[in-house]
Amino acid sequence: MVRIILLLFILIAGTFNAYPKDTSVTEDTRPIALIYSGPGVCEENCTKAAAHVVQKERFKIDLVNNENFVLLEKAKLWVQPGGDAVVVAKALKPKKLTALKTFIKNGGSYLGFCAGAFLADHKVDDALTIDGLGLIPGVTKDYFPEGKKTGIFPVLWENQMHYLYFEDGGYFDLIENNAVKVIAKYMDGKTAAIFFPYEKGKVALSFPHPEATLEWKNSNNLIDPDGEDFDLAQQLVRYLY
Repeated sequence: MVRIILLLFILIAGTFNAYPKDTSVTEDTRPIALIYSGPGVCEENCTKAAAHVVQKERFKIDLVNNENFVLLEKAKLWVQPGGDAVVVAKALKPKKLTALKTFIKNGGSYLGFCAGAFLADHKVDDALTIDGLGLIPGVTKDYFPEGKKTGIFPVLWENQMHYLYFEDGGYFDLIENNAVKVIAKYMDGKTAAIFFPYEKGKVALSFPHPEATLEWKNSNNLIDPDGEDFDLAQQLVRYLY
């Protein structure tokens, strides 16, 4: 009787082992996007707004700062939200900035909103003493549309008029470079958003905030004539596939 029970047990166990477990449901194979959440990010939930946009695409989201910078090793995309580029550069320091630049050189992608665009410049401070990533074929400059630091302003985005949230941003003063695609311009013709390859990687930068939430606009008593612009922010992400 004991032998019969043992034999039945072996047969049943063998039956289960003949069919490998289906792990496709739980395994997440999406590429990883890192959203910077360390010192220098704005207080208006800039990290959350950027993550909301990127998550709508095909990326898995992880938040990154100095403590878990090692996540960069497995990432496909780095997203630098709005905030203060000087504070960010000081927090990351030259070693991590160099590692991030190498990540892009080797095939990674970089998406920068406002401060993230300033961080992509060679220098991030007015005195030109603090190093940025040094990605841009040209320089960034401060910009005050209509003499204001904050507002909702008309922008020609892919030659279509849109009204976008803007706060303490700038514009790109580019050298002639056929590899740069100008995505958006302010109404005076200055460059507002760009895309370009960087060695094996890709870079998309925007000074206006297409990822801006209604909360940002309401907090500044601003009315957006054409509503949310998340689709434009997602368009930037798609340039980086």
